Order: sequence, then C-alpha cells, then structure tokens
Amino acid sequence: MADYINMIGDWVLFNLDKLVFSAVTLVVTYVIYRILVKEIRKLKVEGRLQEHIAYTLIRIVKWTAVALVSAALLAEWGVTLGAITGILAIYGGTIIGFAAINTIGNAIAGLIVMTSRPFEVGDRIFFNGQFADTQSRTAQS
Repeated sequence: MADYINMIGDWVLFNLDKLVFSAVTLVVTYVIYRILVKEIRKLKVEGRLQEHIAYTLIRIVKWTAVALVSAALLAEWGVTLGAITGILAIYGGTIIGFAAINTIGNAIAGLIVMTSRPFEVGDRIFFNGQFADTQSRTAQS
C-alpha cells in the first residue's frame, strides 16, 4: 500500500505543472463563462436582448467554453486525436450534411431573419402570393 501511495505522489510531483495548468484553465474559463452569462442575462432584463436570443447566446457561450477547455486540457496532457478527429469530421460532416441539408438551410435562414429583422410589426409583406400585414404575437391571440 505504501508503494502505491508513493507511486501516486511521484506521479503528482512529475505532473504538477500539468495539474496546475488544468486547474487554472478550468477556474478561469468558469469565471469568464459566469461573467458572460451574467452580462447576457442583464442585457435581457434591460430589454436590450430578446429572451430567445439570450438563451441562444448562453448556449453558444457554454459549448464554446466546453470545447476550448477540452481542447486545452487534451493538448496539455498530450492526447492527440488528429487522425480520428479528421476521419470523424469527414464522414460525420458528409453524412450529417446530406441528411440535414434542408434543416440546416432552414436554421440558417431563421437565424438570419432573427438577427437582421427584415420587417417590423405593421409592415406590409408579400407572402405565399398575397399581401399581409405583420402583427405581434399578442395581437394574434
């Protein structure tokens, strides 16, 4: 048992710089994540961001943080996934791209409409071969 504990102690001392880097990376990323989420929520409360945009931004920040931390920690510990990642990206991207081409196109179009706001409440638009006036969601109820 003492040999096992000594072996763990030696491993920790040998990898102390990697362990410190990993801990600092996790803490700094978490603090930045919490600050960004707090600011996004503050903008939502102030009415400068709509609820669905704030929700989307929070999810983007979350998954970006996870990806960056994962990449940094894997690189620090010497894990190379280059070939596997490349193969998965080629095959997965091709399969998903062909399977979801309409869905992805509609999602991109939806994001463009949400961010560019091409029309406002009260505008007259031409849709499905006829003219229509835009209304707010509450006006439709």
